[in-house]
Amino acid sequence: MNTQISLPRIHLGLHACQGPEGYLWHGLGRYVREHTLHLLRDHRELIAGLHLDRQLPVPRTLADFCGYGLLQDHPPTSEAPFDEENSLDVFHVMSPFWPTIPLQRLVPSLFLRAGAKLVVTLYDLIPLIFEDQYLSDPWYRQWFTSRLKLLQEADHILALSMTTRDDAVRLLGLEPERITVIYPGIDALWYCPDPGTPRGTVPTFLYVGRLKRYKGVEIALRALALARRARLDLVLEIAGQGDDRARLARLARELNLGDAVRFLGFVPEEEKRRLLRRAWAVVFPSPKEGWGISNVEAAGCGTPALASDSPGLRESVRDGATGFLVPHGAADALADRMLALAADSGLASRLGRGARAFAEQLSWERAAEATEAHLHRVIAQGG
Repeated sequence: MNTQISLPRIHLGLHACQGPEGYLWHGLGRYVREHTLHLLRDHRELIAGLHLDRQLPVPRTLADFCGYGLLQDHPPTSEAPFDEENSLDVFHVMSPFWPTIPLQRLVPSLFLRAGAKLVVTLYDLIPLIFEDQYLSDPWYRQWFTSRLKLLQEADHILALSMTTRDDAVRLLGLEPERITVIYPGIDALWYCPDPGTPRGTVPTFLYVGRLKRYKGVEIALRALALARRARLDLVLEIAGQGDDRARLARLARELNLGDAVRFLGFVPEEEKRRLLRRAWAVVFPSPKEGWGISNVEAAGCGTPALASDSPGLRESVRDGATGFLVPHGAADALADRMLALAADSGLASRLGRGARAFAEQLSWERAAEATEAHLHRVIAQGG
């Protein structure tokens, strides 16, 4: 007698991808896109539907999703899709905080009435930690607070790091047993060393990310100014956009850094990879991150990281093995590490090899397998 095994039917809400075209290359956008593609490639039989809001534009960079024939009208216009032959076991929201659409459009009550478990991926809670930089607008504060309710109501939450899990418990009062940590992956075939792109001829350090005040880029500028008292050939490249750029540019002028600092603005993926490969190290002097994806992308390219010894970043940097952690805010300590690397190319190479080995452990295939196993457990827990 043949017994047919019923596979779970999982629907993914990909609204977090529907920002501006460049938004997909922020940490969250890259996470959602790569994680979803690897779920589709490696576990296609489990995915029953992909949901993009029909009232929002679909960026060209999401064309990869279209070939799977799973895009569904969202929000749905009838309950017909969810009958006994086409059930819905899990609706997985890949981010609760983007885009700024009504909650009913993000998670229609129809899905929950159909008996679906609600799973939400939480990248970080940075706006709650740096309220002055994110929640000063009353409308946005109210909207953001309403999205926190989604986390409270979810059956389970996927956190991208132990730091994010701990923040959810501490700031939102969520039960730790409702939260599972699955580290993001990295495309180690794309982010890889290239003998044809050697490190810069002068000690070059690189920041990649948004230019927000809380990111601490000014600490890197001050560290560079201190380090250049001993070596005038050190350079800092800053790749990214944000509302703190003007202030940072003024500070660079006040510190008389001149051509030693290069503000590059937004850079495409291929150029970012080239910059990562030729850097002697990336710098990430933030007091707090959900994870620190730029550190891991640099690691894939065989480039070490110099980062604050702060929550999130200490998970994406292995002190002494893939780079160095320094006390947050200590520009002198960061300057000392920059000078140590500048004086010893062998140290940069050793840390680069350790970084590459670390990055190779963080594949998207591993993240997809862990996510599949987690969703199976959520379904098995029943109602």
